Amino acid sequence: MQRERTRNLTLKEIENYFHLPIEEAAKKMEFSATVVKKICRKFGVARWPHRKIQSKEKKISNWASRLAAIDDHQERVRAENEILSLKREIAKFGEGSSKLADDYL
Repeated sequence: MQRERTRNLTLKEIENYFHLPIEEAAKKMEFSATVVKKICRKFGVARWPHRKIQSKEKKISNWASRLAAIDDHQERVRAENEILSLKREIAKFGEGSSKLADDYL
């Protein structure tokens, strides 16, 4: 039964959980973390991206708080571009994933 479920699982379905730690994602998908890792490797995802996504979200938050205090137009544009760039990087982790792509693009 589980083999059939893992065989039919698509990358798009897995991407919906990238924002969670792998243990939590595995629990929600009703698989073990090892099975989730094997499925990811099958689709070419070498590492679970939760920590990278979390890091980029923190950078976005920092830039957003700085943005409120910036008066200079050039610096403001630079900060907005940096935020947009980070959002695009996050969306790349979940291309095709409604959770990540919709939240960041």
